[in-house]
Amino acid sequence: MTLQICGRLSSPSEAEDAVCFKLCQELFNLGILDHRFFPKDDCLVLSEANTSLQRDSPPETSKSSNTTRRYGKKRPQLLMNTICPTTSRLFPLVVEVGPIGGQSHAPMLILAQAPFPQLFDFKVFCAGQSATVSLRRAAPLYTTEGSLSSLYRYSLRISRAVINKALESRLETFPLLFAPLSKNWKGAKTPDQHWWQLPSVEEHILWEDVEKVVDAWATKLIPDGADVTEGLLDDCIVQDRTAEFTNRHFVVKIARNVTPMSKPEEGLREANCSSYLEYCKARRKGFEGLKDNSQPMIEVSQVSSAVNNLAPTCGLTTPPQQKFVLKYLIPELCFRFNVPARYVYFSTELLTAKRQNSTFRTALLLPSVTHMLERMLLTKELNARYFDDEISDEQLLAALSPPVANIEYDYERLELLGDTYLKYIAATYLYVTMPGRQEGQLNRARIQIVSNKSLHAGALKFGLPPYIQSKPLVTKIWQPFVTGSTTEEEGIELLQSTDATKDEKQVKRDKGGKRKRQMDEQSIQWLGDKTIADVVEAILGAALLSGGHNLAFRAAKLLYVDLPQISTWADLLRIPATTIRSFKALPQSVVEAVETITGYQFPEPHILCEALTHSTVVDAPANYGRLEFLGDAVLDMLTVSYIFEKYPHSTPGTLSLLKSAMVSNQTLAALCVLTSLHEAVQCGGDIGRAITAYGKRINGLKAQEYKSATTERRLPGQFWLEVEPPKILSDIIESVLGAIFVSEKFNIHSVQPIFDKVFKPFYLRHIRLQTLSPHPTTTLFELFQAEHCHAHRIRKEVHGRNVYCYVVVHETDIASGTDRGSNMAARKAAIAALDVLSDDPGLVSRICDCRAGSTGKKVQNKAQLGYEDEVETRGVEHALGVEGT
Repeated sequence: MTLQICGRLSSPSEAEDAVCFKLCQELFNLGILDHRFFPKDDCLVLSEANTSLQRDSPPETSKSSNTTRRYGKKRPQLLMNTICPTTSRLFPLVVEVGPIGGQSHAPMLILAQAPFPQLFDFKVFCAGQSATVSLRRAAPLYTTEGSLSSLYRYSLRISRAVINKALESRLETFPLLFAPLSKNWKGAKTPDQHWWQLPSVEEHILWEDVEKVVDAWATKLIPDGADVTEGLLDDCIVQDRTAEFTNRHFVVKIARNVTPMSKPEEGLREANCSSYLEYCKARRKGFEGLKDNSQPMIEVSQVSSAVNNLAPTCGLTTPPQQKFVLKYLIPELCFRFNVPARYVYFSTELLTAKRQNSTFRTALLLPSVTHMLERMLLTKELNARYFDDEISDEQLLAALSPPVANIEYDYERLELLGDTYLKYIAATYLYVTMPGRQEGQLNRARIQIVSNKSLHAGALKFGLPPYIQSKPLVTKIWQPFVTGSTTEEEGIELLQSTDATKDEKQVKRDKGGKRKRQMDEQSIQWLGDKTIADVVEAILGAALLSGGHNLAFRAAKLLYVDLPQISTWADLLRIPATTIRSFKALPQSVVEAVETITGYQFPEPHILCEALTHSTVVDAPANYGRLEFLGDAVLDMLTVSYIFEKYPHSTPGTLSLLKSAMVSNQTLAALCVLTSLHEAVQCGGDIGRAITAYGKRINGLKAQEYKSATTERRLPGQFWLEVEPPKILSDIIESVLGAIFVSEKFNIHSVQPIFDKVFKPFYLRHIRLQTLSPHPTTTLFELFQAEHCHAHRIRKEVHGRNVYCYVVVHETDIASGTDRGSNMAARKAAIAALDVLSDDPGLVSRICDCRAGSTGKKVQNKAQLGYEDEVETRGVEHALGVEGT
């Protein structure tokens, strides 16, 4: 690209500035440079947020909960920038959808007044299957007044068809327009294209299809005098009425063995009539008969209405059974819907399937695609405005999405990571800045920093709630324009509807009632204080994954996490740590033993003395309390980072259970004994005797478990769970880790080798989903609780002398077990279910939608759900001579 700057410039630097500006301007015109063309002032951004907060009144509180409040919902600026009727340039976004359920989709265009930013791929779902949606930018499209009018009318028509309801609005209320694209569109750049050149779509827009849809929504299917042939029905959606808003059907095939005179099959709509023709005579007003009573019928399948395809559970619920089934239509009475179907067409002669892309199937996804587009654009705005685009857009979108949003992404995994990181930086900050405070005081101070109340207050100061995206897609009220500015008469006139009377009635109905309330509520959202605090933590998690500790700490400061006197993590590390040096020296053998266990040589032995000293030691200048407080947070951070990496697809509930098991007092105490670190503890006599007794018990249980594991050819489990340990042992593990962290100048990466040497092999060998509890049914029950799933149970059936148990989730059997006793059958079923969930971590999220909203049902206890035997079950076993194992 060659740029020439004309005019008098005073200096070389001014010339450079002018050239750079001209280059940015050209890139903006080409659709390459989006929001980045307009630089921001960081101080101005923050002051705007604060001014807005001070000007606005406090959020309204819900009547049902004093911690749930009403907030405005922000829309992205690009979607507020509606199409100008005089515009001559539009910026395209190509929507490409992969196949789903054997159904292909044609590419479509979304057009806007301003350039789209680079957007990531996402998924849509249907009946347990998924397809990837790609949004690719293309070169600007230059329009005339006539072509812009056609695009507008096409967009309005296709939107009305998608929701099968009346929609009216003028061009200037549309932020987006739609257009069909040829299947020959190739998004890849040619070898001779430069990096700044986007592919052109101008030659690939199907203008003929646009004009056909604009002229009329339907035309007669079979022209007068023509025969019913495969060629006429190819690429076809049909309807048996001329009305715009009616049921539509894909053509499956020509049923040449069925005619209007045939007797209808049982269960069909026409079953009570002697023939399909007789049904028409009885039901169609003014029916004058057919020109050809022997014409073959066409077999059809009904076009489904638009649904929320962003929900992973989309299409899994069984639709209500129709009273009557429509299977065949008479071609002579049908009309072709003018949006191409390009359905999978079956030829009866060749018995082969011809698969083509479907424009209308893609159009049915437009509510889902535009809803996700709005979420991505708003996420982009937040990222660019406050975080300099340094956080991954995909991670930030997840952080802003509560589970009730009912999309593929939600904040719960990131919230676990961010919560742990917040605890870690708060503990480090307090340890460094409060050298004279003891563990209890440090704990209380940390609670104030990480509390939901504090995080909520910081989020309000930042101005975060309008960016949170809690609203799920409601396809029934979807519309492609900004609510607004036309009367119903103007809208009807715009499309010259031949069914105007019906449209007017429909518009009047839509003006009030439930639909209007739902529309009005789209600009507001009710958020709990905890939800907002969770989003703050999730943003910290997203920042940590995207840019490490420095970016995460900067995000914490931007979100007004209460860490005064420091601006960056480096500021904190420059404050010298205060340690107590007046400890009596440890025996060299103890020091060497600890260094052998940890693989770390302590540069200053006095800090190891502090880490090993209990408060019962007489005349000790201090104890391990402060280091244990710090080490607890460091261990949590290392552990959560480990399970995030090891289980990238596991659900938040699974991660929480694994994390709890790995850092529990029982697990750390057992690790302390198994590494022999307990022998280095400096404590009083009674505690020393308790440690010795516990150590003997654990070593004995280890021998038994390892022997059983070898015999049963499995890895050992958590054999220590049934023994209550002295708390000092878990404290010592954490305090030693804290001592290493302080010795390494608070560099957590320097502590990682100790975690890898001591903790990770232990976790890998003993802690898995199947070993979280000695009782698999308890583990399974707790896992479903952690997943917020309420529709699960163990169903028990008795056949002969055997008991059959089935683990049921949302009426889907995921595992089973059989035994003579009910307890053992349930145990086997639970073990099988845990294996299934371990192999397929996303199974629950695909079939459970409990997190997306309240089920309205009373939560049952374990016994009621079949996880524990009830009296009547044991009675049945006794009567059968069956005993639970």
